[in-house]
Amino acid sequence: MMMALTESLQFLLDEATAEQNVPGGVLYVATPEGKYEIASGFSYVTKRHKVQRRDRFRIGAITQVFVATVVLQLYQNRALNLEDNLTKWLDKEICDRLENSDKITIRQLLNHSSGLDDYLETDEFQQAVSQRDKNQFWTAKEAICLVDNLESLGVPGAGHCYSNTNYILLELIVEAVTGNPLYQEMRSRIFDPLGLKDTFTEYRETPPRNTRVVKIASVRKNSGLV
Repeated sequence: MMMALTESLQFLLDEATAEQNVPGGVLYVATPEGKYEIASGFSYVTKRHKVQRRDRFRIGAITQVFVATVVLQLYQNRALNLEDNLTKWLDKEICDRLENSDKITIRQLLNHSSGLDDYLETDEFQQAVSQRDKNQFWTAKEAICLVDNLESLGVPGAGHCYSNTNYILLELIVEAVTGNPLYQEMRSRIFDPLGLKDTFTEYRETPPRNTRVVKIASVRKNSGLV
């Protein structure tokens, strides 16, 4: 029974990685009858290194959950207010590049209702990426300052529109409030207290021993977690 289920899960994962055109993946299933760990594909395609069940993956936009947790803890500690606008915490150099910076609030950044366009999709950022080593990380301020004028897609608070700009600005706000880099705040407030020994901020922290990261996506965001 267990062997049959393992084979079925392997087939499903192989099929999913093929359909989504990704190099590889790992599937973990826990049931009252047992736990199943399945790997498929390659962690390093050109060298044909197969994905291992204990490989680590970048979590991409799930990083935003950790960032939001830090911001809400700062709110709980009364270090900031969710109705604070951007001009209270961000430098004029940054605010001058953002339409409605005097109206957009921290709450609107958190729930993607700021109306700000996505800096990752701008011509300026794409051009800069094409001219830079893809494994070289960006600071939050450096990335935002590549954009001359980030226009608003709508009135702040009027509707929801997913934009990575919201969370790169939250990173800058966390640093302005605490005086510490975001990765340090996530480490001290979340990772260490919860015992998340295998979670780290790539390029900012030293990875755990024997860490091999499966790099499914290109490096474009400034504070990705593994």
